[in-house]
Amino acid sequence: MLIVLASFHADAALIVFSILTAVSLVVAWRSPSATGAIGAAAAFVGIGLAPGPVVVAALLACQGFAAAMWNVVTVSLRQRVVPGQLLGRVNSVYRMLGWGLMPLGALAGGFVAHAAGLRAPYIVAGLLTGLSALAALPLLLAAVRQQD
Repeated sequence: MLIVLASFHADAALIVFSILTAVSLVVAWRSPSATGAIGAAAAFVGIGLAPGPVVVAALLACQGFAAAMWNVVTVSLRQRVVPGQLLGRVNSVYRMLGWGLMPLGALAGGFVAHAAGLRAPYIVAGLLTGLSALAALPLLLAAVRQQD
């Protein structure tokens, strides 16, 4: 019972720490979209390395928070940056790429899991998400600064 209680408090502390870290990064970088992507990357790697299901549940909550932050901020930024007459086309391309590439990601994840185990796809996904976020960071920051 004591171990379960200690584990619960550690997971709650991890969630609070993740939220406070995300908020401080948003304030410091002024780019919540980059913060959401980097938070999701860290959560994916953490899921791949997690020692048990309680930690995985906490990290899934963190990943969900990061994904929500990413979605809200990127849609808002896209609506501010893209001219009104092109917004439908840009949204459709965004959706096509996002949803259309998911089956390829699932296939690649299956190959990685078959070759390296069930934890490996999460670690690979986290690393790829983090590298993508770092590569896009200058563009995201420039777009946010341009809007200010």
